[in-house]
Amino acid sequence: MHADTSALRLLAAAQSRHAADLADTASRLVAASPSTDAFGPVGARFLAAMSDELARSARAVAELSERLATAGGSTTAAASSFDDTDRRVGHAVGSVGV
Repeated sequence: MHADTSALRLLAAAQSRHAADLADTASRLVAASPSTDAFGPVGARFLAAMSDELARSARAVAELSERLATAGGSTTAAASSFDDTDRRVGHAVGSVGV
């Protein structure tokens, strides 16, 4: 079996970059929440609902960011494990003289 560990490491780096981008997006969503005073009493209910939805979306994006960051770490660990296994098997086969 052959694992392309270079490709796995590139994937892990991309996952980490995307996780950072999503974390930034989550922060921006929280910051975008408008003041309920912006449109007076007429728009207060609408703006409150919009703020609630922005907060919910920010939580969902932050959770996705965390999962992607975890996936990046797992992908890196898998690549390292494949490399370590390949070295161990190479040494074991070499010591047998095959």
